[in-house]
Amino acid sequence: MYSNFKIVLYKIILHIKFIWVLLGCLLLSSCAQVGNLQGGKKDETPPKIDSLISTPNNRTNVNSASFQLAFNEWIKLDDPINKTTISPPLKYRPKIDLKGRTVKFSFDEKEILKKDVTYHINFGESIKDLTEGNVAEKPDFIFATGPKIDTISAQFRVVDAVTGGFLEKIKVEMYDNLEDSAFTKELPLYFAYTDKNGLCTIKNIREGKYHIFALDDKNQNYQFDLPTESIAFFDSAFQVQKNIEKPIFIKLTKERPKTKVINRTFVHDGLIKINFNQEPTNLTIQSIPQKQFYTFSKKDSTLIYYKPDNEAWKIVINAENQLDTIDIKRIEKKNLPAPKFQLLEKSLPFPTTIQPYEPIKLTFNLPIASFNRDSIVLYADTTKSVKLPIEIKIDSLNANHLNIQYDFGDSKLYLLQVAPNAVKSYYGTTNDSMFIQKYNSLDKKTFSDLIVFIDSLNPNYNYIVQFLNSNKDILNQTYHENTSKAINSYHGLKIEPYFIKIIEDVNKNGIWDPANYKDKTQSEYIFLKNIEDLKANFVIDKKIQFFKQDFVEEKVEVGKRLNIKN
Repeated sequence: MYSNFKIVLYKIILHIKFIWVLLGCLLLSSCAQVGNLQGGKKDETPPKIDSLISTPNNRTNVNSASFQLAFNEWIKLDDPINKTTISPPLKYRPKIDLKGRTVKFSFDEKEILKKDVTYHINFGESIKDLTEGNVAEKPDFIFATGPKIDTISAQFRVVDAVTGGFLEKIKVEMYDNLEDSAFTKELPLYFAYTDKNGLCTIKNIREGKYHIFALDDKNQNYQFDLPTESIAFFDSAFQVQKNIEKPIFIKLTKERPKTKVINRTFVHDGLIKINFNQEPTNLTIQSIPQKQFYTFSKKDSTLIYYKPDNEAWKIVINAENQLDTIDIKRIEKKNLPAPKFQLLEKSLPFPTTIQPYEPIKLTFNLPIASFNRDSIVLYADTTKSVKLPIEIKIDSLNANHLNIQYDFGDSKLYLLQVAPNAVKSYYGTTNDSMFIQKYNSLDKKTFSDLIVFIDSLNPNYNYIVQFLNSNKDILNQTYHENTSKAINSYHGLKIEPYFIKIIEDVNKNGIWDPANYKDKTQSEYIFLKNIEDLKANFVIDKKIQFFKQDFVEEKVEVGKRLNIKN
């Protein structure tokens, strides 16, 4: 009995010890939960390739379909298919897998590697360490299918042909096939993507002659085959014999599509609005039979004003040899009469500020046909005691505008009065209310004048010279034909930054034209120069010597005062 009691007691003691041990383990495990360590230096060391257990790099005469890169720490893959660049590009998608600390790369079994070229596989930022996400250090793999590793490299910089801004994620491609169709049908031999500074370097190039292209590859097939893709190309092939260390500039543009009418809107009796897919370069509008009408075009739309009648007739629109015909009788709706003719400006109880050299511009809702000079009066002050000699003109660019011109600029108050029935619209209606407004002219002494001398132009081309404000809005535009020099004057300028833009119009069509690969024409040159040193009450002279590479500005400041009338 006693011995049995001892055995039972011993078992109870063992069970109690087991329970205590179990509780201790649970407590220890709860205290040892995985968490972020507080304090200590953050791991910023990138993973490195362990060359002893990786596939040897820079091998020659390679026909192997796979390789592996082992790293010195645990790693993870971050979108390797899209972040890995392989040049020459592959026809089929490779397989990139991760096993422990090793990245395994396998070519598709259908892939046929090019002969006697060097392949450069750059994993970019797709390989990172497991804990901190540090990007692997130089995770490149290079091998040659021929007897040597090609070592020539070339740098490129891609910019927007219009703005000059750097372009990121643009493919720069090199073709050893020099046929014109290669860019639209085949894969390039080499390529690389530009970074945020528009720069890229193509490495491991073999010596030879290449066509070089840049492509905003929308469908990621390396080929120029979509009208929405921007491109750049060179007129001739490059002979590559050594490293190109100074970046070759490439200007990217989108080809200009054919102009076409995309919408025709009947606004009211006597007005049709035509919308184009872009601003036409050469637009003619005719009527059949011949009738009088007025048109106003702004960018990609054109307004056609006509006087309604019961006769059937048509309007023929020719935009760059693309014809479109509108049957007026079929489109008209007699329940939409022309709106009441009125001035869009409203009389204000306080003076409106006007600048020197600028007219008072009155805007009406319909085109102006004529006006009565005696019914439009400008007074020297608000007492109406002195009537001023003014020049009144319908704006040559927009017949909805009436310009009241006077030599403003002496910090005085003016009063303009437009009587009822003073202005007649295209449809024969007149304004039916009085317009009275006070104006305060700013002092000319607070403004500057600018004279720009442009030298070394090519007399075989024409040139568009634009004067832009700080927002790049066009304030003035002039056209210069068959001349080697141009002089432009700008008056009454606020003291703020401006730009001079010069467009070399090679085909003499009056607008800037982008590149066209089919016609093998390059984009026309655009140059932009900032003007930042204007001075109040001074005439500033600027001399710009025109070069296709860049501006060479010779600053000449003429210290002559403006002629201010007392």
